[in-house]
Amino acid sequence: MKLTVRNKKWAAVVIVCMFALASMLGALLVRSYYAYPETPHNELAIKMSALEHDHGQTIIIFHKTGCHACNQVANPIKQRLKTEKHAKVIVIDTAKYDNRKYVSQFGIRVVPTILKVSHGQEIARYSGTSMTQINHILKEE
Repeated sequence: MKLTVRNKKWAAVVIVCMFALASMLGALLVRSYYAYPETPHNELAIKMSALEHDHGQTIIIFHKTGCHACNQVANPIKQRLKTEKHAKVIVIDTAKYDNRKYVSQFGIRVVPTILKVSHGQEIARYSGTSMTQINHILKEE
């Protein structure tokens, strides 16, 4: 089959479209790898108000969308939470305006910050990317 000018143009269009599609799929895969399992806004208020009455431990993770340090530890944290099977995990994005009250309530200055709360009281806190420290906080007791 002889390639005409018209066929060459269509081939270029198809190649560009395939490249764009592959780029979008790649971006989605990277985003899902680095994304935290966000607590839905409608559940967040209920879970936060129940903290004082809970008898178990709750892990609260503060992160910010687009934060390099947060993305760096997102997947290891997700994997660790799967193995520890914590009863309650709350994930809060500090970039969202509605979550500012929780940032103030817990005095969050740096992300990522991980808190362990029991009976409404903070029992452990770590801000940073050291997986040794993060694993210590996430460890069930």
